[in-house]
Amino acid sequence: MSAEEESGAWGEGECAKSEEAGSAPRGVAPWWHTVSLLAGLTALTLMGASHLLQPYLPVGVLGSYGVAAVGEALMLLWVLFGLRLQHLPLRAILGEFSFRPGAFFRDLGVAAVAWLCIMAILGTLNLVWMATEKIREERSATVAMQRSTQPAQKLPAGLRGPMQKAVAAMAPSNGVEMLSWLLLCVLVGITEEMVFRGYLMSQFLAWFSCWPRLRVLAAVALASILFGGAHLYQGARGIVLITLFGAMLSVLALKRRSLRVGMMVHIGQDMLAGVGMAFLKSQHLI
Repeated sequence: MSAEEESGAWGEGECAKSEEAGSAPRGVAPWWHTVSLLAGLTALTLMGASHLLQPYLPVGVLGSYGVAAVGEALMLLWVLFGLRLQHLPLRAILGEFSFRPGAFFRDLGVAAVAWLCIMAILGTLNLVWMATEKIREERSATVAMQRSTQPAQKLPAGLRGPMQKAVAAMAPSNGVEMLSWLLLCVLVGITEEMVFRGYLMSQFLAWFSCWPRLRVLAAVALASILFGGAHLYQGARGIVLITLFGAMLSVLALKRRSLRVGMMVHIGQDMLAGVGMAFLKSQHLI
């Protein structure tokens, strides 16, 4: 029996069950548990964004990794507590999870192909966004010069994008920081897939089960928007791209009936991003 059949969170017929029982769809946790989780996510997001606006991360790189790890661990523990309240197994949100070598390497192959497709889409959108911003800046500078007898003064590069500058400051600079980053990526990839694509997707699918034509779209949209919003510190472009990244991971989880491929994609992407930032930092390019 699959996790969907076992919990009813990802399967059909939840609305009929709730009508017979005379109550709301069960989901994978009580409604108040989900509201508490969303409130905690909002608080962590706002505090994280405020912290990252401080230049050069006063707590230090390893300290920032530690703060992030604690936040991820608290989210994971809260989700596990929610499952326990409903007497559900972990696979109720993990989905089908085989530990056979063949199944693992098959998922790894799917993850590699999925990552290439996702990065091609997001990379194209990112380039279009950057080109649009550049054109807008040039037009604004031209208009300013035409309206003024003095040439427009450009802001120093260091004064633009404080959030992006702070994110770049988190890039690992040595072996210890790199190892810490890689371990953090594993924790983040596993936790965030369980929270956003597992727990929240399951909850939303259950809550919207009375509207079968809209429930999947609504669940994917809400979980993805929350995922993007949790990365407030990355600015508007980062939020949009991460929201789309989350939406594609949500579709992948639904198609595969498992979170493992999404975890692989998420972990791999974060690791590569850290390695890339470390290289750029070593060349004094960021």
